[in-house]
Amino acid sequence: MSTHAIAWFDDDILGLDNAPQATEGARCERRWERTKIDVRIRVTYPLGKDTEMIDGQGHDVSEGGMGTYLPVDLNVGDNVVVELVRRYGQPRITFSGKVSNRNGFRYGIEFVAVEDEQRAVLMNAITGTAN
Repeated sequence: MSTHAIAWFDDDILGLDNAPQATEGARCERRWERTKIDVRIRVTYPLGKDTEMIDGQGHDVSEGGMGTYLPVDLNVGDNVVVELVRRYGQPRITFSGKVSNRNGFRYGIEFVAVEDEQRAVLMNAITGTAN
């Protein structure tokens, strides 16, 4: 039979009392508003001297980039090419991107080499395919 000991400390040994607390209504400041989408994507990425393709899912988009789920091991800073998988002979939407952040298989891909006036056009084209 095992016994368990529970120790209670009066001191805040983890420093949790001074940790910043999230306040109601607090929001992360972003340059562009995100729009929820549900689109299939195909990502081409470098693998050594070759390139590989992987299918994934786009879950949100803004004028700055796209949030994706990709079952692959990419690094922050990797350059990729993203293509929206479209049906019925619709024109292809392809853009260059850079992995800006990662959490597991959830990646943020920032648009690369897109002029300011093209950002809104690209986002509208992407969100138009998500409907």
